[in-house]
Amino acid sequence: SITISLAGHSQEQINALICTLNCNIALCQCNLGFYQKALDSLAAIPKETSSKNRVYHFVFALIYIQQNDVANYPVALEHINSALEIDNNYHNAFSCKQFLMAHLYPDQIESSIENLDKHYYGMLAEKSDRDKIAEYYQFRGLINLQADHYAQAVEDFGHAMEYGYDCAIAKLNIAVTIYSEASEL
Repeated sequence: SITISLAGHSQEQINALICTLNCNIALCQCNLGFYQKALDSLAAIPKETSSKNRVYHFVFALIYIQQNDVANYPVALEHINSALEIDNNYHNAFSCKQFLMAHLYPDQIESSIENLDKHYYGMLAEKSDRDKIAEYYQFRGLINLQADHYAQAVEDFGHAMEYGYDCAIAKLNIAVTIYSEASEL
């Protein structure tokens, strides 16, 4: 049992493990659409541990993003900012921040795209981390979709697939983009 294997470890180490486990459980629950259960899993993490954990803050924000809970996007942004205070090079949190900024401040969408491009510039030039680059293009596509830059969004989602992003999700986003553009006409 996990209790026996943790015997002799400090409470801080045990709390760190609880945080990791509960963050992963919350992600699973969120992906299954059980948003309240996901938030409950995060609430079970000791506060002294969660407040210092970048993944906790990222997952907390992601729950609101995945359920498209726009009313709680300001809370999500606070958590993303906390994650970035802990680790200012946390790429996924940075991408989420630009996504949230684009939704909260639609008049500054171009700035969100520019910030995203600057943040990933070195990685893109070196083609050093395909998974991170795929995420970059996915978020860039979502922001361009929000800005009604349909052709650019489709191109971004295509690049995301080229770098290994889940084809089903990328193709769904392309379909949503094409539908959004057609509905606008």
